[in-house]
Amino acid sequence: MLKTSHDRTTMTEQTTPKPNALSTLNDADMASFVGKNWAGYEPSWNYLKNKTGLTPTAFFKTFNWMAALVAPVWFLYRKMYISLVVYLALGYGLTYAMETFNIHTNITPAIAGAMGVCARWLYLQFSATTVQKIRASATGDEDAQTKLAKAGGVSVPGAIIGALIVAALIGILLFDLY
Repeated sequence: MLKTSHDRTTMTEQTTPKPNALSTLNDADMASFVGKNWAGYEPSWNYLKNKTGLTPTAFFKTFNWMAALVAPVWFLYRKMYISLVVYLALGYGLTYAMETFNIHTNITPAIAGAMGVCARWLYLQFSATTVQKIRASATGDEDAQTKLAKAGGVSVPGAIIGALIVAALIGILLFDLY
């Protein structure tokens, strides 16, 4: 808004925060989707949604060891199938690129560390996107809650498949070394 006072012109800015797309999501929907582990994810969710309540220090305390050490197991346990494919493609792509350019550095610890730090954020973004899609297609609140509970939560069979993938990758690595 432009104000003029005699011969002086000043600019006054009224700052209205831009609405966060995540702020339109219902916490109960997110809780239904995430399932029994919602209490552990809720502080991070509130931070992402409101950009308050979780300091950077606290965010890094939410390091996800499961995602860092065995990411394929974690992705499948959390039903993040496309994210797993992207993760594996990036990992193998980086490895191939490094070998192509004759760079002999093990980047696995860096990838694992990044995964551990980013896992909670990735999962909450995935959850929010899925909740929005389910809400948009649901015929009512009861239908939405049923679909959210079914689509979300965790997958023990997925974790088992992930463990087999990890075992296969380790086997390939060991076979390659000998």
